[in-house]
Amino acid sequence: MEDDGCFLHQVFLGRSMNDVYRGEQYAGSLTPDGSTLAFYYSNWEGAGAFDIYLMEITGEAEPQVLISTTANEVHPQISPDGKWLAYASSESGQFEVYAQAFPTLGEKIPLSRDGGLQPRWSANGRELFYQNGDAIFVVDVGGGDRLEPGTPQLLYEADGIQSYDVLPSGEIIVVQRIASGGRHTELELILNWFTELERLVPIDQ
Repeated sequence: MEDDGCFLHQVFLGRSMNDVYRGEQYAGSLTPDGSTLAFYYSNWEGAGAFDIYLMEITGEAEPQVLISTTANEVHPQISPDGKWLAYASSESGQFEVYAQAFPTLGEKIPLSRDGGLQPRWSANGRELFYQNGDAIFVVDVGGGDRLEPGTPQLLYEADGIQSYDVLPSGEIIVVQRIASGGRHTELELILNWFTELERLVPIDQ
C-alpha cells in the first residue's frame, strides 16, 4: 500500500534499480499502459533532496529526471487517463500536494491546504485524495483536460494513520493505522465515500 520504507529492488531485464542509481529510490506509480514508472530518488552523494524520475519498464533507457528542485518532491501518482501527475513538494516549507500536466509539464496546481502527502487518484480521475497527519482529505478536481480543484474536504480522521490506498474499483479506501495501545496495526475500510463527498459538497452547489 505504501511506497515509503521499501527500496526499489525491482529488476528490469536483469538490472536492479540499485545498478542504475545509487541512493534512496521509492516507487510511485505506473502510466496507464504500464510502460513507464514514476519514482522518486535521492542521491547519497548529492544534495540529498528527493526528485521525481521516469523510467521505462523495459529498462532499455536510463531514468530521466522529470521534476528537480532544491526542495523534496515525492509520492508521484499518475492519473488514470495519464494526463496529470500529482505529487508532494516541500518547496513552501512544508509538504503540500500539487498537480501538473503529464508527460509534458505545465502550470503547477496546488491541491492541498495546510499540508499534504501521499496523493491518490480516484478510479475516474475526478477526485484526488491525500493524507495530512491522521486525516485523509478528498478534493474534487474535475479531471480531463483541465483541473479545477475545489476546496479539500475532510473524509476520514483517526489516530495513528500510517498509510492508505484506493482500491482499483475506486469504491473502497483501505486505511492502515496503529491500533489503540500501539502494539499492532489494523486495516479499516472506508465504504460509500462518494456518498459522503456528495454530503460535504452538494452537486447543485
